[in-house]
Amino acid sequence: MLRTVLCWSLLVAAASACAADSGLQRWEAWLEAPIGRLEFELYLDLEQGVAEIHNAEEIIQIADFTRNADTIEITFEYYEATLRARLSADGNTMQGLWRRRFSDEFWARLIFHARRGDDSSDCADPEPFLGRWDVEFADLSERSVLVVSRTHGMGVSATVLNTTGDYRYLGGCVDGNRLRLSRFDGAHAFVLEVVRLDDGTLTGKLSEGSYRETVVSGFLSPEVQDPPSYDQLDYAGSVDLDAATVYRLGGGETTLAELTDGAKAVVIEILGSWCPNCHDASRLLDELQRRYVHLGLRVVGLAFELNEDAERNRSVLRRYQERHELSYPIVLGFEDVPRGPAAVFPTVEGMFSFPTVLFLHGDGRIRTVHTGFTGPATGDSFVRLKRDFDGLVVELLGAE
Repeated sequence: MLRTVLCWSLLVAAASACAADSGLQRWEAWLEAPIGRLEFELYLDLEQGVAEIHNAEEIIQIADFTRNADTIEITFEYYEATLRARLSADGNTMQGLWRRRFSDEFWARLIFHARRGDDSSDCADPEPFLGRWDVEFADLSERSVLVVSRTHGMGVSATVLNTTGDYRYLGGCVDGNRLRLSRFDGAHAFVLEVVRLDDGTLTGKLSEGSYRETVVSGFLSPEVQDPPSYDQLDYAGSVDLDAATVYRLGGGETTLAELTDGAKAVVIEILGSWCPNCHDASRLLDELQRRYVHLGLRVVGLAFELNEDAERNRSVLRRYQERHELSYPIVLGFEDVPRGPAAVFPTVEGMFSFPTVLFLHGDGRIRTVHTGFTGPATGDSFVRLKRDFDGLVVELLGAE
């Protein structure tokens, strides 16, 4: 099981010191992405079988890490991904392959390398790149927001916000007029490289895994607003909670009405264990459930997995629930025959993002629908989202 620990107040230098004290050794790691090296920090204790991945301020602790003679393997079960590599004879380098399954027909694959030792990169002052940027990806119809901030010393932390959520933590470095950012967490494999031109604008490229490469352009815009996230789907009136059949992780059918019986306010989270932003959303919604359950709030997680194996999906989702210590139920949107969220919510039309959160009155009337999720990496945007979600729940609990 992959356990993600987001250390909000921990600086990268302190994180590195903690890793050193615990016996972990730093490896310079990278994947061969379509537009160049996707670099990330990997910490390993080969004797004790302990591993961590660092992306800017984020530390991902890996529990499913094994070594067999000269071969290591990291499994990211939620994302149906593995990182497998072979150590060199002197034990100071390794090479292998990262793979992530999207379907039986399609796997993303990137060559992996690592070298034992400290970071030798020499970063320039990131000041010209700091702030909020209005950016356009050539393969998307909507504009996005790039947020860049300074971490320890000359290091850079950044994220990208769009209508489906955020890219979580990207770490990087400035070299002259060039900013290079990357992220690897088993699911995401991003490289974003941009150049600041003489007129102050940005131009560059983004690659994601082995399957996406696009042109990026943008300009500094301190007042640029976050992409819209409320009421981006068309919906009519209410959700028929009695007719919404779902499937318990322990087996058997139930309905959303049964799961939310007696509620004054209902929050439905449409999620997938394979979706990194969903993990962030689940933690926040659990906070709300614990805070307001005694006043009549009921949160339900409705999962749509990429795998069609019902037993495998139940097992993975039980671990998802345990990992985040969720106090609200998670159920499956389908059992044997795959279907999407629209089959459960026929009165809600449009493309569902993962996650999507429905805020309902106790009788199923829709108050609003929120698509995507701006998580902890977005800073002030995450603070606003938490405040908004809390306000919506309080409003629903007080409504007649």
